[in-house]
Amino acid sequence: DEVSVGTASHSADMGWPGVQTQFIVKSGGNQYRGSFYFDYQNESIQAHNIDTDQIARGAQGGVGLQPQEINRMHTYRDFNAEAGGYLKKDTIWWYGSYRNFNVEARYPNFPVKPHQTALQHYTGKATFALPKNNKFITFVQTTRKFQPNRLDAWDIGTAINTNVESTQNQTHWAWVGKGEWNKVISDKAFAEIRGGTFGYNWPLKPNGAAPRFEDIGNNNVRGSNRDWLQSRRRHQVLGSLSYFKDDWGGDHNLKIGGEVFY
Repeated sequence: DEVSVGTASHSADMGWPGVQTQFIVKSGGNQYRGSFYFDYQNESIQAHNIDTDQIARGAQGGVGLQPQEINRMHTYRDFNAEAGGYLKKDTIWWYGSYRNFNVEARYPNFPVKPHQTALQHYTGKATFALPKNNKFITFVQTTRKFQPNRLDAWDIGTAINTNVESTQNQTHWAWVGKGEWNKVISDKAFAEIRGGTFGYNWPLKPNGAAPRFEDIGNNNVRGSNRDWLQSRRRHQVLGSLSYFKDDWGGDHNLKIGGEVFY
């Protein structure tokens, strides 16, 4: 529904340098609404950017692939469908979204076949308007990344992979979710309690079993890549009570509460 991207000049609550992105997800409503989007491209609309001079200096193709065909997009596909509405008007609203993104490109450092990256995104949100100005919100988003031939190297920069065995298989799941209760106590007081979580499992599996060799002279690599796993979890609980007071030399907002990360 709304996106904010901050690239610099962050406030003190920004934990580390980098880009800060905030998303406000749609919530559904008293009408059913939805949208659909699909985009597709292939290499027939792409130009060639490998010239005869680069070929003369050693640019190579792959199996059944001419040198001028590398460094081009092979296929691009982006599908997204979303819908929202209600289970009970003025009481229970819902929203859901699904996105499937796939891009394949021919890389000079992996001329074996098109290099694939596939992403799937699932989003769901439910809002419950409870009696006496209470509201409960639950939200979850999970993403799957699939890259069957990740091109990581250990000791060199851009590795030249002349076969599949030197690459890694990545199937990466990440997620973020929350449960939130809030209450309008009066026209001047508001309370909220929110619990959330973020995490991912990032495994990298080798596509072969032979010993690994990385040539620091020509950046050629061969043999099996590493077997590696990273799992991260970040949990948060927030509670606050806000009170708005007029007069006393102006308008004031007193907020009591805090966040706990674990």
